[in-house]
Amino acid sequence: MTNPRTLCRYLILLSTLLVLLSSCSSTPANPPTLEQRVVMSLEDYFTEGPGASTPVTSLQLYGRLNGKLVAEATIKHNAGWRELLSDGIAALEGKAFGELTLCFGYNYTLTPMPLKSPSSYQTAIGVKGVEFHYEDKSINYCGLKAISLNQAPWRILTHFAKTINVSLSQLNTTDIPFYTYDNHQFYFDMATNTATPLYRGNELVSYDDISQSSVQAMSERLASWLLNNTNENTGETAYKFWPSPNTFSTSNNMIRQFMASYAMQVWANTTQAPPASELAHKNLQFNLDFYYKTDGDIGYIEYSRKRKLGAAGLAALSILTSSRANEFSAPFDGLVKAIDEQWQPNGAFRTFIRQERNDLHNFYPGEAMFFWAHWLEKQPDDARLQRFLTSAHYYMDWHFANRNPAFVPWHTQAYYKVWQQTGDAFLQSSIFTMNDWLIEKLQLMEERDGFDYPDFAGRFYYPKGGYGPPHASATGVYLEGLADAWALAKAINDTHRQEAYRKAIIKGIRHAMQLEFANDVDMYYVRNKKAALGGLRSRVYDNEIRMDNVQHNLLALLKILQRFDEADYSLSVR
Repeated sequence: MTNPRTLCRYLILLSTLLVLLSSCSSTPANPPTLEQRVVMSLEDYFTEGPGASTPVTSLQLYGRLNGKLVAEATIKHNAGWRELLSDGIAALEGKAFGELTLCFGYNYTLTPMPLKSPSSYQTAIGVKGVEFHYEDKSINYCGLKAISLNQAPWRILTHFAKTINVSLSQLNTTDIPFYTYDNHQFYFDMATNTATPLYRGNELVSYDDISQSSVQAMSERLASWLLNNTNENTGETAYKFWPSPNTFSTSNNMIRQFMASYAMQVWANTTQAPPASELAHKNLQFNLDFYYKTDGDIGYIEYSRKRKLGAAGLAALSILTSSRANEFSAPFDGLVKAIDEQWQPNGAFRTFIRQERNDLHNFYPGEAMFFWAHWLEKQPDDARLQRFLTSAHYYMDWHFANRNPAFVPWHTQAYYKVWQQTGDAFLQSSIFTMNDWLIEKLQLMEERDGFDYPDFAGRFYYPKGGYGPPHASATGVYLEGLADAWALAKAINDTHRQEAYRKAIIKGIRHAMQLEFANDVDMYYVRNKKAALGGLRSRVYDNEIRMDNVQHNLLALLKILQRFDEADYSLSVR
């Protein structure tokens, strides 16, 4: 069945081509102007579609060349969308640009001031336009401008204060008029004369967009992000990229770096592509060369004076997964000894290696057990298996006393791999208990309460839960765990849980797709498209790309592709 979004584009393109062809005759004729082409592409939207019932009163146009803003115009009056467009195009005359975005404004609403914090109205970034006034001056950012600059109202007001040379405290008062307004947003493709409706500067993904082929294509783009952002000479992978200022972060995180190493090893092993294998090897070599240290007979990963148990576990897992693991036998043995040293007879782990700090038990023990589970699969060991089971019992008790979603996916994945080897009943019941709670707490509660915005749908976040903000990396790691919980339910013929987990996975995939920079439309303001394509925004209203946004979702999609049939990708009840 043809994707509705794709079909709509084809129909728009066809209608535009018919109009253009009808203007042709045997005598030479002037080609349609830019204004005429844009009008034709928007006619149906504003006469019969969503824009027909909303009189627009402003328009912001942005002309870009390879993502760089080269022309912009803001027009405000009540004469209608065609007149706004005519005035806007005229204001851009003489400017050379290859991409055009349009943002029509309507329903201007006076909104309470002052802003309470830098996060005030952040969820509206890209959906609502904002306008501040001070004396005879004003600043107006429609949703497209705000999302392309990654700026919430607080930063816009701060910029306004600097521009007019007054203090932020002087502006952030109840006396300052602050308007929010709704948007009709479009990306106009000047090559095909088609206008794509946008939501928050992106195409709104529907559940109908999810299929085996679309998930396969997404996995390939995600893998390409990891490879494209890994230096082919040194093997170093970029930790974080900010599309708006077009800069890479200089910060780092070794757990995420070695998780990226693992993801690249898995991708290379899956595709058997020599370039991917070589780059994955260089990346692992680079990370070990720079961050692996020793203390006597043990080894550890150190960054910023921290020796995290989780980093040791994931570094060991990356080596174990490498097709050239034999080249790293010394660091592997050192890391294994360090992890063993952290294990306590009651099943607990100390979470920092030969350091006093001992927190973050929601994360690091699960990551160490995730490595143990893989190693037990390759090298069965009764003594280590008993240690693993002792830790599982200890940490499930700990989890019930300290419920947190972050705990669930790491332990789910570790337990499932060992369950495959042992069929242990405790591991089975623990996986179901954890994931039943996860989808109820983080997906279904918010869904029943109603999402504030349609692009929130499918995310793993409950605003009243107190578990931290939503994040693309969390979406990915929850999907990794749910893919294993689903496989377990299928293996024991628990059809009720199998269906519940399957639907949660499809919803999560939808949200991950919503976060991806997948094409030129998504990247209309991105200058370095190589650094963005296949990357996932951290949130729909925050376009920061962090490596773990990509690697967790990639690993989840690879599991899902291996296990799902075509029919499993439909959200409908089966």
